[in-house]
Amino acid sequence: MPVPISEAVATTIRRHSREISDNVSANIPVLERLRRKGRSTRIDGGTEILEELDYAENESFAWYAGFERLQVVLSEVLTGAIFSWKQAGVAVAISGLLRMQNRGSERQVDAIAGKIRNASRTMSNKMDEALFSDGTGDNGKQIGGLQLLLSTSPTSGMIGGIDRATEEWWRNYVLDETATKANIVSLCQKVQRNTTRGSDRVDLIAMDDHLYGMLQDGLQAQQRFITENPDNDMTRAGFENMRIGTADAVLAGGVGGNCPASHAYFLNTDFLALRSHRNRDMVPEEAGRPIDIDGDVSWLYWMGALCGSNLRLQGVLDGR
Repeated sequence: MPVPISEAVATTIRRHSREISDNVSANIPVLERLRRKGRSTRIDGGTEILEELDYAENESFAWYAGFERLQVVLSEVLTGAIFSWKQAGVAVAISGLLRMQNRGSERQVDAIAGKIRNASRTMSNKMDEALFSDGTGDNGKQIGGLQLLLSTSPTSGMIGGIDRATEEWWRNYVLDETATKANIVSLCQKVQRNTTRGSDRVDLIAMDDHLYGMLQDGLQAQQRFITENPDNDMTRAGFENMRIGTADAVLAGGVGGNCPASHAYFLNTDFLALRSHRNRDMVPEEAGRPIDIDGDVSWLYWMGALCGSNLRLQGVLDGR
């Protein structure tokens, strides 16, 4: 039987668990926006994640006069998209040697805190990579990211169990047009127009380095360069951004960025959500000390999915 994990490792990780979860979001602009809008939520479980969809109008609506008879029409207006749970984990391990070298509770906590910072950074980098994925990474074990939900070929494929080949209302908007400094602003505006429904509109544009740099140059050339608003939530979170219409355009590339080259994702985050299991949202779980290893190990786990409830109001620009 493995002996219980070192109390120093366990208590230190538990104390930092909320901080780790927040730090992951704070390093990824899309997740940070979802978190600030209450779209990064915890759920209790279930075999799959059901995202309810309001996809049709109620057919019982009618104009009438006086005592004209009204008819009740049983309208099918709700359906659901089903997303599979995806799991990730990172170990925080401290060897017996490191424990002996840092004898005393304060020194041991400092050593463990460094391990936790590394685990947090690793989780953040891997989540960012998955967020822009098509869900095929690691033999399909990765979450389905923006390349899956906002496809450049939206007329085919299954999303949440719904076939986009037959369900036109479940297709995102795509603009495939070579971007230049001269046309980048107009391309962004075109995508925004085609993803607007009344007051429902794109609020975040995640761009790779190339398109973001083009946008900076394009706005500057037109003397419409908009500096960062200190009251903007993206600015307060530390992300470089510009304002285009009603949306914040953020640099989702940069060093080690994972946004596909010459792509921009136009997101209405009211209809996107990161659903995480309540007991595995960067929450540590104690593991035993392996009987054949001199060390203590704890794991940080995440379990969930990136879900969409209205893909028609999302867009992607392929500016290659």
